[in-house]
Amino acid sequence: MRPTRRSFFRSTAGGLLLAGGSLLCTRRLRADDDPPPSVDDALSMFISVWNQFGSSDSPDFGTNWTSDPTAVSMVSSAYDALSNAWATDGSDSQVQNSLAAGGFSLSLLQFEVPNQAYLELVRHGANVRFSDVLSWFSNVDWQSAMNELSSAPLSGIVQSLGQAVGNPQPSAGDIANFGSAVLLGSVMADSQFSSMESGSPTAAAGALAFQLANLAITQPQSISS
Repeated sequence: MRPTRRSFFRSTAGGLLLAGGSLLCTRRLRADDDPPPSVDDALSMFISVWNQFGSSDSPDFGTNWTSDPTAVSMVSSAYDALSNAWATDGSDSQVQNSLAAGGFSLSLLQFEVPNQAYLELVRHGANVRFSDVLSWFSNVDWQSAMNELSSAPLSGIVQSLGQAVGNPQPSAGDIANFGSAVLLGSVMADSQFSSMESGSPTAAAGALAFQLANLAITQPQSISS
């Protein structure tokens, strides 16, 4: 029996709806199957912005990255990714356990840890010198950083740092407090910090999260979105 025009359109519309529904379900399943953001994801985004605005070899060196909407968006995503990763990979617990044990030696921050962070940054393609990374770990109030870590989880602190950096008028005090805590916490969160010959992606990500925040207030300005 030949279908009428009405039944033809009904069947066609129904088929399109069914196909569309199947496609939507497939996309949702793919989205659900996507792995959560990792420390490496955040590190890659931080490095991209650093290489453009923080590296002395870049034509944009000295330009505040907060003036570039693309850089702002990327750094914001990196802070979110780092917060989500540390909230789910056990880093928060690792930091609290390290604080409770009281066995972390701050002397490691003078050379061993900066060296690990430097090795990992270079391995991921960062245009950075060891002297740069070493300077990031100097003149930091580590006791205040410990106090901050004792009062809030590392994942929450890096989120607060991202929000402080994203403020149209970022507070140097907030960035100093949250930044130093992120720098120290990223080291405590990495179980490999005692191995001087291996790189540390967690410490590397924490180091750039800290330094890019510092660069944001070198030349304070409104951040466009």
